[in-house]
Amino acid sequence: MDAFYTKITRPDPDDPTKSYADHTLLKTTEYCCEQFQNHNKKFPSWNYSTGKFTIIDSITYDSSTLVSINYCPFCGQKIRYKKA
Repeated sequence: MDAFYTKITRPDPDDPTKSYADHTLLKTTEYCCEQFQNHNKKFPSWNYSTGKFTIIDSITYDSSTLVSINYCPFCGQKIRYKKA
């Protein structure tokens, strides 16, 4: 599976002296299986700050912990992250 993304540096709206990176998944991404594509439509798992697909590891009252994945959770194919 090839996950194509672009990285854009944007100014922080709260502090003009800071910025943050925004990784946007492109529509040219080639999914390995229909199950993962449908899952990602219903439950977006792309993380814009890290530029990888993620799953939720744990949930607390204050926040949640995300874990980056390098393999499809449905068919097991390796995910190759490629900056366009």
